[in-house]
Amino acid sequence: MKFSKYFTKRTISIIIISVLFYTIFSLISDIQKISDEFTNINLLYIPLILSLHFLAMFIRSIRQKVFLDSLNIQLSLKQNIKLYFVGMSLMITPGGSGELIKNHILKEKFGHSYTKTIPVLLTEKYHNMLSVIPILLFFLLFEPSNEILIVTSIVTVILISIFVIVKNQKLCESTMTKIPRKWILKEIPKNVANFYDSLLVLFRRKILLSGLSIGILAWIADAVAIYFCFLSLNLDLNFIETTLTSFTPMIVGNILFVPGGLGVLEVGMTGLLLQSGVLISTSTALVLFIRFMLTWSSVIVGLFALKFAKFN
Repeated sequence: MKFSKYFTKRTISIIIISVLFYTIFSLISDIQKISDEFTNINLLYIPLILSLHFLAMFIRSIRQKVFLDSLNIQLSLKQNIKLYFVGMSLMITPGGSGELIKNHILKEKFGHSYTKTIPVLLTEKYHNMLSVIPILLFFLLFEPSNEILIVTSIVTVILISIFVIVKNQKLCESTMTKIPRKWILKEIPKNVANFYDSLLVLFRRKILLSGLSIGILAWIADAVAIYFCFLSLNLDLNFIETTLTSFTPMIVGNILFVPGGLGVLEVGMTGLLLQSGVLISTSTALVLFIRFMLTWSSVIVGLFALKFAKFN
């Protein structure tokens, strides 16, 4: 496939906006002090951090295969992993909509309709938020925080509402007909019944619990990776604190469909770190470091997958 065909102008614009945002963010926080903080990073942690994060991505790719298998979309493990990583190349688009490239590949290379495969992507997005909730609620038992509890409660209500909508066929189909008729999404309003059938399969109890369990494992791997990010900057916060501080802004970014959570993670996490007594320069350096280790490393690997992966 042509790399330039999928690397859209919107994605390039978001990268430019990201660079500008990080530049302004760094200037506000004192770029010299941030540079000093970066020089103090213990580089020995980086391979461990990346290994844990890519383990989390591999685990999520297994969840994707579980969802695809439930719809009788049979891919080999190798093909499934390649497909997942290709989707990561465009994860910084609004709401991760660029990941629809996976659905395009499934149609062009394997002959599966958009109305059958798009529910898989939507269910993955749902589970990315759903599987972090039990972790936050459990950790809040040990480190209470009214702010984090409020955010977690709001997201939980939204997720429950989505579940109720999916389980109500008339309400769900009515919602689906309002989807913008653009690009591959234009197929959905025309074939709402097929779309709903796939979505309903993915929301069956067995599949839902499997996806939830796998998602929790992936988030735990990411939580450990983030904890090592803190340690690499000699920040003495416990595992529960680092997880609550980082995961809360992440789910807010997801629920708001902000491209890659840009700005939400940075501002939200910095604010929580300042409340914990961490200096603003250290907080900013840490957030930027985590962003590169988790988000941009995924995008870079995804771009290589997009360029070189072949589906035969």
